[in-house]
Amino acid sequence: VIAGSANQTATASAKLSDQDQQAVATLIQQAIAEAKTATVLSPTNVIAWENLGRIYQNLLGVADGAQGWAAASYEKAVQLDPTNPLLRIELGGISMRMGNIDGAIDQFKAAATLKRDFANAYYNLANAFVVKKDTQSSIAALEETLKLIPEGSSDWQKANNQLEELRKKN
Repeated sequence: VIAGSANQTATASAKLSDQDQQAVATLIQQAIAEAKTATVLSPTNVIAWENLGRIYQNLLGVADGAQGWAAASYEKAVQLDPTNPLLRIELGGISMRMGNIDGAIDQFKAAATLKRDFANAYYNLANAFVVKKDTQSSIAALEETLKLIPEGSSDWQKANNQLEELRKKN
C-alpha cells in the first residue's frame, strides 16, 4: 500500500529522487515477497491469492509481467473459490487489459450467473461486448444493468447514456 501510494504520488507530481525511487522499488519487492510467502504458507487461502493478485494488479503498466502474474493469481483464487463473483470481475478486467476479450466475457458471464443481481457484472459484460463489436449483446447486457441500479442515479445515467449511444449505432 505504501509503495503504491508513493508511486501514485510520484506519478501525479514531480519526478522522484533516486533515493525515493529505490525506496519505492524496495517496498514493491517487499510487498510481493510477503504476499508470495502467504500463498506458500497457506496455499488454499483464497485471500492470500487475491491479495497477491491485487498487488500485481496495482503494478499494471509499471512492472513487466504484472498482467500475467495478476491473472495467474486471480485464476488460482477463482479455483479456490469458484462461486465468488468479485474474483471473476477482477479476472475479467485483467483479461480485458490483456486483450483476451472472450476470456473476459466468460468471467463476466460467470459473475452474472453467480449473482444475478450484480449490476457490475452486466455492465462489464456490456463493455466487453462493445470491444468485441457485438452491439446486440452489449445492448442486452446494458438493459439488464439498468434493471439492477436505482433509476436516476449517476450510475443509471451513465449506463443509460451508453445504451442510447449503442442503439443509435445499431
